[in-house]
Amino acid sequence: MNTKEIIDNCTFAEQQFYTSQQGDFPRNVQFMGRKFVLDKNVFSPEVFCGSSVYVPHLPLKPWNVLLDMGCGSGVIGITACITYDLSRVLYADISEPAVNNTLKNIILHNVSDKVSVVQSDVFSNIPEDEKFDIIFWNSPYFDVPTKENTTLWDKMMYDPGYLSHKKFILDGYKRLKADGKILLGFSSTRFPLKYARQRFQEIGFDANVFYGGTDKKEIQQELLEIIKL
Repeated sequence: MNTKEIIDNCTFAEQQFYTSQQGDFPRNVQFMGRKFVLDKNVFSPEVFCGSSVYVPHLPLKPWNVLLDMGCGSGVIGITACITYDLSRVLYADISEPAVNNTLKNIILHNVSDKVSVVQSDVFSNIPEDEKFDIIFWNSPYFDVPTKENTTLWDKMMYDPGYLSHKKFILDGYKRLKADGKILLGFSSTRFPLKYARQRFQEIGFDANVFYGGTDKKEIQQELLEIIKL
């Protein structure tokens, strides 16, 4: 995959997002058989379909504690909480619209006793003493040299130099319980896994494909497990 192809993939993803923002909000969307509310300026799980590939393969057990980074509308954590009978889910997102949208869905699904959300740039507002069994981020895996990551939209979509990924991994590793895992949502159809692994290796980590499959749009999606070298 060359630079032009990567830029074309980014442009296509941007177009998908802008197209999904047309029409009235809030609106209802379906995710794995459940109804969720979707607000404006939040990624739609019906347009960006990787989440439906990731959730069934998250290695969660009853009473686990999950951190869902970059939560969007909250479909992953709420579905996981109900499906796996989790003890606790903490959401974090840099976007205020996403945080507010997630709060609506927490109330809708009556899980406020187990699920909470904070606005946070990666781990900036998450207490250092919080420990998790699974830390998951459906991350902005595009690294495009022409993008400067200056606006909120840029931070939601791009990570030049993988600086946010590196901070996420280094801070997240310290917040894992024994035998805990850090997992990333990724698509090798849209961005080369080889490049992402090179960036992780620069800080002493690597990534293995924990699970791979295609979404309903036939786009390859991977759950990457971050491992310490």
